[in-house]
Amino acid sequence: MVSAWMTQGCVKVQQWAGNLEDWCNDPYKCQHIAINRSSQIPPVTVGSSVVNPAAYVRNLGVIFDDNLAMSRHINNICRGATYALRKIGKIRSFLNRATTEKLIQAFVISRLDTCNSLLYGLTTKYLSKLQRMQNSAAHLITLTKKRDHITPVLRDQLHWLPIQQRITFKLLLLIYKSLHGSAPAYISDLLSPYSPPRELCSGNVRPHNNLTRISCRTKTYGGRSFTVSAPILWNATPTHIRDSPSTSSFKKQLKTFLFKVAYEGLNFVT
Repeated sequence: MVSAWMTQGCVKVQQWAGNLEDWCNDPYKCQHIAINRSSQIPPVTVGSSVVNPAAYVRNLGVIFDDNLAMSRHINNICRGATYALRKIGKIRSFLNRATTEKLIQAFVISRLDTCNSLLYGLTTKYLSKLQRMQNSAAHLITLTKKRDHITPVLRDQLHWLPIQQRITFKLLLLIYKSLHGSAPAYISDLLSPYSPPRELCSGNVRPHNNLTRISCRTKTYGGRSFTVSAPILWNATPTHIRDSPSTSSFKKQLKTFLFKVAYEGLNFVT
């Protein structure tokens, strides 16, 4: 009976190994990438299958490149958003503004907001492409001319945050949920409350609800990571927003604050 069980187990292991090798032979399912590689990375060998390093990989719908510029991912977003804008534009004359805005939110803005926290720290060179998509969507909803200044449309008519502030909003919301037990543990574990190494002087005020800042060597890669960027953004956020009693209250106050940052020149770390 034991020998039969061992034989059956060996057969299952062989089947699993064969399935793994078949999986590795599929270039769309098995890829590996090295970020900021300074030298040639050797391929990974699994059985008789060889998996060569890729210049970019896709994970959960997000395209990562080997220098984390996210250029392919941004181009992919813009491609899908442009297609949706063209389709909606063809029927715009048959739609009222409310219906058009719902379609834009569903097929364009949702693309711009999906996983946008991964774009934190990118330069204007890359984020400007997404901003142009948002501007085009605003023109289509309000039927304003392309040469018209877009800021009053975004601010006064649509009440939309620009792309940079939308990314900041998503990150701060994730931090708030992490600190209040509404985020996965693997994200919450990346944050730690700040505690001074020694007692402060009697005249100093103890930092309220701050997070411990983590130092990094590289600004391009390390500075954009959640463990580094999250404490910087959170500590710079006004205390009355961080102390919001509920998620809905936090979102409302944070959008108002970022609105002032975007359109009234209020200083804030972004």
